[in-house]
Amino acid sequence: MPTGAGDVARLDLPAPDHPGYYRGYSNSTLWPALHSLPDRMSGSDEDYGSYRRINDFIARAAFDVRDRDAFWVHDYHLLPLGADLHDLGIERPTGFSSIRRGPHPT
Repeated sequence: MPTGAGDVARLDLPAPDHPGYYRGYSNSTLWPALHSLPDRMSGSDEDYGSYRRINDFIARAAFDVRDRDAFWVHDYHLLPLGADLHDLGIERPTGFSSIRRGPHPT
């Protein structure tokens, strides 16, 4: 779907990994760690596995648009995505930002 000078694609994430990826590792481990709240961190090896599988899934989906000039990755849910893209052979520039403001995501 075109948006200005870029495109946005919708991607349905694998349902079995979504809880561990989103509520588990992203919001129960990374969010507190990145907001100086280590006492609120929790998580499991299973959550981390889901987090990595989802990032790998997204990287493989992005492989279809590898002819684009650059990839813009937004937010902590996708920290390993740049490395995953590189591992697949995508050598385009990858930018990253995390500019979300406000309360803890639900």
